[in-house]
Amino acid sequence: MNRDWFARTQPETDGKVEMLRRYPPVMFIDAHEMGGSNNFFFPPNADPIYHEITDQAVSWINGLYGPAMQREFDERGIPYFNYDVYDLFYMGYGDTVPATGFGAAGMTYEKSNRDAASQRVAQQYLTQWTSLSEAASRKLDILDGWHDGWVEAQRQGAAGELEPNEVVQPENTVQDPVPDITVRQYFIRAGDRDKRDEVRALVRRLQRMDVEVRRLTRGATVDDFTPYGRETRRARFQRGDYVISMNQRQKHWVQAMLNEDTYTPFPYFYDVTGWSQPLLFNVEGGYSSKRFQGASEAVRPAAVAKAAHHGRQPSIALYSMSQQFSRGRESAGWLRFQLDQWGLRYRDVTAEDIKAGGLRGADVLLVPDGYATIDPDFPEDPYGLGDLGPEGQEAIGDWVKRGGRYVGWLDGAVLASAIGISSAELSPADAISSPGALFRAELDRHSPLAEGVGRYAYPFWDSRYVMAADDDVTAMAFPRWGTEAFYVSGFAEGEEALSETALIADERSGRGRTVAFSHEPNFRAFTTGTQKVLANAILGRNPRHGHRGQGRAAARVSARRLRAPHSAVRLVVDSRGAAAARAILRAQGLKARAVRTPGRVSFSIANRADESGDEAVWARELAGALQRGRVPVVMFRAP
Repeated sequence: MNRDWFARTQPETDGKVEMLRRYPPVMFIDAHEMGGSNNFFFPPNADPIYHEITDQAVSWINGLYGPAMQREFDERGIPYFNYDVYDLFYMGYGDTVPATGFGAAGMTYEKSNRDAASQRVAQQYLTQWTSLSEAASRKLDILDGWHDGWVEAQRQGAAGELEPNEVVQPENTVQDPVPDITVRQYFIRAGDRDKRDEVRALVRRLQRMDVEVRRLTRGATVDDFTPYGRETRRARFQRGDYVISMNQRQKHWVQAMLNEDTYTPFPYFYDVTGWSQPLLFNVEGGYSSKRFQGASEAVRPAAVAKAAHHGRQPSIALYSMSQQFSRGRESAGWLRFQLDQWGLRYRDVTAEDIKAGGLRGADVLLVPDGYATIDPDFPEDPYGLGDLGPEGQEAIGDWVKRGGRYVGWLDGAVLASAIGISSAELSPADAISSPGALFRAELDRHSPLAEGVGRYAYPFWDSRYVMAADDDVTAMAFPRWGTEAFYVSGFAEGEEALSETALIADERSGRGRTVAFSHEPNFRAFTTGTQKVLANAILGRNPRHGHRGQGRAAARVSARRLRAPHSAVRLVVDSRGAAAARAILRAQGLKARAVRTPGRVSFSIANRADESGDEAVWARELAGALQRGRVPVVMFRAP
């Protein structure tokens, strides 16, 4: 739920945001606990900071509340840290949304969970009381500044100005500036019948953060329209299309939600870097820089009916691997939530169930992410192939050959190749650095997976696997790098290695079918555009001319050789800093797999610092050591 603040899929999050709409804050504290040493985090945050978070909010966070808490903690001898781990970038946190959407000083506080409960409560109370006291003592100045922030936002929007990128840590410099462009309004096309629900949901999401959305009452021509990820051109819009002006008090939120790119200023990532709403919903749109004079009317609050499946209900089995680790637990949890939203019934099956004939009567087997193959550093951990054993693997293979439909993604796709029911060959994406961005992908227009989706979709991709598959079975692929069609919203480096590689392999296996995704199609249950592709994989028709991929034996061998560290931390450095990075990793006793590419060295660092194997509590020390050692970091991504 701490990543759900713009999507509001969960009722708890939705209730919190609705409360803020009713009582807009000038300060908002999101108080947490963390693993690790006995200390406390409060701002200043680590870089990066999202560019549309106002200077006023950042000055309150870093110049008012942070110093006040430092004084209190210093006086009492309480250990704390700042400028590390917790950034202010991803627009789904409980600090960035209050800051960007409400103009508040949005702050995350984190207390180590190793201290006694009484001490943890006392220190949380101390930070909250200190913050409230500072706010109360400067009430009039804060309210004046809050008012001025809204006035300035509307002025910027009228002028089409974007806030520049900045960094706050003294040793950092901006590495990716916000481009010198003018953005006065965004447009969303509404003419695609297959996308009506998605457009309505997008409009509603904007309105529920008090954004004014207008609908064209007559067709209009825009001379300087820039579609997402394409060159500026002349475009015609129809009556009923939507226009969202930046000339409103919610200018910062409009840019945060409808942006073409997030323009990451500094390459440290605590979360993902791509969340543009039109791309997530896979609807057509873009922006223009000149003042739009077309006729329009304000849109009344939109209502969205709950999506539901109408038609034959298939018998669905769900096999979730590695439930003790967040990778398997989250992917399966997102899936269960989405199946409920669609009104699809399912039953969970375990490896033991599958061995005992538990797939009998099932039409579809869903296998979300987890761990399919063994981690050599921790061979005792459960994993898909090992849990299933030869008997369970054979049971899945026989079930597919008799007519079953296997749908798996990420390590669910690895499992399919390892069993021998998919020819997709997946390899580690060590040469590509992306902590989570939206990439444009092209669908095979003849594939049933493309029904209602269109020619393109925007998968969420996060540097896990590169998929190779025969053209005959490739249902979705990256466009050729260097063409206008290849486009990334968010941070990526080395993405040229993805050129024309597969994202989905859809193939016949006996009388059955295997659909393998190299990405998470249902990330956090808010990647609506690729959810439709997943729904087609579960419910849609079989391909008219199904093909059997070649090279299954090679894919099987390759899949079984994959070795993926649990919840790995990704570090990419300029090759000049590789030796220094290796020395720091050795000094901290960290195991890492290194891959050298032209000008870069990528480290995949095994994460097993606590009993769960999930939270990289040591990443704080590593990030600090890299900065002190002046290692030229290209990307640092902690789970």
